[in-house]
Amino acid sequence: QQQQHQHHPNIINANKDGPSTVMVMPTASAAPYYIRNEVGTKVWFWLSKTREKDGVFALDNGEEMALPIVVSRVKKYRNKESYLSDTICIHVSGYPEIDNLPIDKVGIYILPVSPTEDNLVTYEVGFRAASKLLTVRTNVIIKNLSETPLDIMLSMVGVQSEVLSIGASKSTLVPIKYVTK
Repeated sequence: QQQQHQHHPNIINANKDGPSTVMVMPTASAAPYYIRNEVGTKVWFWLSKTREKDGVFALDNGEEMALPIVVSRVKKYRNKESYLSDTICIHVSGYPEIDNLPIDKVGIYILPVSPTEDNLVTYEVGFRAASKLLTVRTNVIIKNLSETPLDIMLSMVGVQSEVLSIGASKSTLVPIKYVTK
C-alpha cells in the first residue's frame, strides 16, 4: 500500500513498517536528477538496488531523461529524516557494465569501459538549476575555433569511417568507438 509522504508530496512511502524505502517521483516541472547520454552510441542504465524491480532504461546518443530515484531512510537527525541515495550502473553498447557509480557526489570520473580495451568514458555529476545532471560522454571533444564549418573524417582499423560535421565556433564529442587511450 502506497501513501503520500506528509512533508514532501513527490515522495511516496513504499513500506510503513521498520526501515522504509521511498520513491522520489519527478514532478512535471522538475526532477531531482537527470541523466544525459553523449557517448555516441546507446547506453542502458539502472539504479543499483532496483534493476530487477524497476527495470533497465535506455538512452540513445544525445537523449536525456529524469531519473526515477529510489532512496532509503537511514536515520533521524535533529528530528529530520535523512535519506541515502542509490547508485547507478551503466552499460555502454558493446562494452561490459560499469557498476555502482555515485549519483550524489559531484565530480568528473574517467572510467575504462572494458578491461581488455583502451576505450574510456567520462561520467560527470554536476548541477543544473535545482537538479543534478549525470552525463555519460566520451573523453574526447573536438572544438572548431574557426569561423568556418568543418567536416572531420574519423577512421580506425575495424571500424566503419564516419564524418563529423562541426559548425563554426562549435564543438562535438568523438563517438566512443573512435576513442582510445
